[in-house]
Amino acid sequence: MESHAGPAYRMVTRFAADGTPESFIDFPRGNSGDPSSPHWSDAQSDWEEGVYHPLAYAPADIEAAAAERVTLE
Repeated sequence: MESHAGPAYRMVTRFAADGTPESFIDFPRGNSGDPSSPHWSDAQSDWEEGVYHPLAYAPADIEAAAAERVTLE
């Protein structure tokens, strides 16, 4: 990520009683650097209002939240 004016993202992390990490995150604009992407600015209002979303750690949660998969070879 590259940022020239302010933070690229905000994240809060804690550990649950059983030691499992829990993170909550928000991005200015969205999760894409491509202006033609639907994720270019879909998170801007959450950033402005301080709304955080859980960051997935478990494989099943990651798979459920995935919008696409890219394989690098």
